[in-house]
Amino acid sequence: MKKNKNNSRNPKSSNSAKRNESANPKQKAESVCLIQETGVTNMKTLDELMESAKKYGEDCIRSSGGFDPTLFHFGKKGLIKVVAYIANGDQGKDTFAKVATLSCKSNDATMCACVSNVWVAGITPSKESGTFTAPSQCPDRREMIFVSGESHSEGQKIILLPVNRGANGKFSDFGAPLVLDTNETQCGGRYAQYLPK
Repeated sequence: MKKNKNNSRNPKSSNSAKRNESANPKQKAESVCLIQETGVTNMKTLDELMESAKKYGEDCIRSSGGFDPTLFHFGKKGLIKVVAYIANGDQGKDTFAKVATLSCKSNDATMCACVSNVWVAGITPSKESGTFTAPSQCPDRREMIFVSGESHSEGQKIILLPVNRGANGKFSDFGAPLVLDTNETQCGGRYAQYLPK
């Protein structure tokens, strides 16, 4: 499985995310990460945290069409949210990953959940070249809300929630959530492995 975003229809958006936040980095030329204390001080399980992250993603899709990656982590300061507004592609994603990792460390986080709006497709090499096609360019791609959770006590968990859209590209509804077996599928890269060792 491979995941990525597509700029054409998938609402990767500082435009979409900012409608859900009080800050408005509309005029920014570079990516911005906002770290927000939520006031939540009691969260017992990774499942509870992942459900909160999934609901955040659902609300963003319904209200704005899409969102940039967001990390929720729980530690000594309670529940912290790291919101990205990505303006410059891979560099912005790398910045988000670094800020999220540092935020987890400063909070002595014991569990976290990253939620993002992605394209998912089977990883199949091209018959002609043997190279891989980006998920956003695959004919069998599916738009998903991707939630990757991890904790020191429960390990890693992954949820995929299909996003269904009409012919005009507007949000229609959500499909049934898919819970991946992390014994067979591990999540790495930018959107995982944030917790301090």
